Amino acid sequence: MGLNRVAIYTSANKKPMRGNFIKGDNQLIREYCIYEGSTVVAVYEDIDINSKSIENRTGLRKMLADSKNNLFDEVIVWESIRITKNIQELVEISKILKKNDVILSSMIEPFGFAEMKTVS
Repeated sequence: MGLNRVAIYTSANKKPMRGNFIKGDNQLIREYCIYEGSTVVAVYEDIDINSKSIENRTGLRKMLADSKNNLFDEVIVWESIRITKNIQELVEISKILKKNDVILSSMIEPFGFAEMKTVS
């Protein structure tokens, strides 16, 4: 991987699944980071928030703000829909992170544009 400082972003909007999704995502991403020799320096979560827009997603907005302050080198998500279901917003978020020298990675998805990568 070559990057040392990782932020994890997770979200869930369905009550019966929210705890399991977030705990499971966080644990698996943490295990991956240990395996790769990276350090998790921040975890951002949004629970019970509609993922159609980032306006009400305080965890996501905080993560984007912290990326400007060079707090981490990479953000890892389980899958892109944990960030947003809107592909235009996903591209914009990726561009913001790239501008801040942060890579956006997914544990399970290959991405079709250079700003993102699959970690598994």
